[in-house]
Amino acid sequence: MKGIKLVFIVLLIIVSGCRSAEPAEETLFQYKDSYIGDNGAVGAILRMLPGSTELKSLSLQTKSEPYGLTAYYSKALPEEEQRETFLFNATFLFTLIQNAEVVSADYDGEVLSVTRDELQAWYGENLFEAASEDELIDLAQPKLEDSEQVNQFFENQTGVNKRD
Repeated sequence: MKGIKLVFIVLLIIVSGCRSAEPAEETLFQYKDSYIGDNGAVGAILRMLPGSTELKSLSLQTKSEPYGLTAYYSKALPEEEQRETFLFNATFLFTLIQNAEVVSADYDGEVLSVTRDELQAWYGENLFEAASEDELIDLAQPKLEDSEQVNQFFENQTGVNKRD
């Protein structure tokens, strides 16, 4: 009887070990509640956002507040596309990284920056409590698709660096 149990256990281990679990799909929201100091999480988020193929490097401001990040891209996009992409990415970064207060993007020398407070005021909704990627996109998309609103945001921006 002990021999049968042992064979059964060994077979169970072999069968379960042979099943290759499909890797879980990587999603942006798996990084929810990350911190600026976690460069692995910040880098992973940036690699999943638009423009990632042009991402050269990133720098993190972690020594003193306000904590933030700058993503460096290898080339500038057309201005309208660049602004929309920047705001989209900043929306996700502020939602996923709890202590991010400033997000900047350097598009081959053209720098865009925004604070959490500026972006929150522009949306007029608390996007930063979104529970899923789809929910965040549904909340942000109407603003981001309206080029007049996007351009007006940058014209009215009073915080950190406007377009250099």
